[in-house]
Amino acid sequence: IILSSITLFALFFIWLKSLDFYTSINRHVNVPDFSGIHVSSLDSSFKKNSLRYIIIDSIFDNDRDKGLVVEQSPKPNSRVKKNRRIYLTINSLQKQKVYFPDIFDLTLRQAVKKITDNKLVVGELLYIEDIAKNKILDFSVNGIKIKKGQELFEGTIIDLVVGKGVGEDFIEIPNLVGL
Repeated sequence: IILSSITLFALFFIWLKSLDFYTSINRHVNVPDFSGIHVSSLDSSFKKNSLRYIIIDSIFDNDRDKGLVVEQSPKPNSRVKKNRRIYLTINSLQKQKVYFPDIFDLTLRQAVKKITDNKLVVGELLYIEDIAKNKILDFSVNGIKIKKGQELFEGTIIDLVVGKGVGEDFIEIPNLVGL
């Protein structure tokens, strides 16, 4: 019984030590701060630090450059084991897509408000003679007509065709009395 308990204790001790070795206990790497690093440079940065990464999310922030790391988990200066995955959130490489609003038959002021609310930009205004003054008659992007609900990238420039009224010239009205 004593010999079997010593053997059992020795096997248990060997098993714990091999588990420590297998799980790399007390061998850590400090996580560097990856914020501000471009996506194209991530592979070399992570390989140098014996870590791996996964991009789990992207945000749309016009104030930051595209493709930069915005957030990471675990946080910088955390202690992790080698080959640990670091989860990253980046600023999107593309602009956000928005839907073009229905602005046909609106006044110029209403249309400009709807366009800017949808993060689009008003470009050239082409005034043509029409009975309705300041009414939106047509719209395009780089000369290509677009439709309401069409997907566009945020910041797309929209050119508008606006009615300027009948004109400033006086028109002689015939005498219609008795007709």
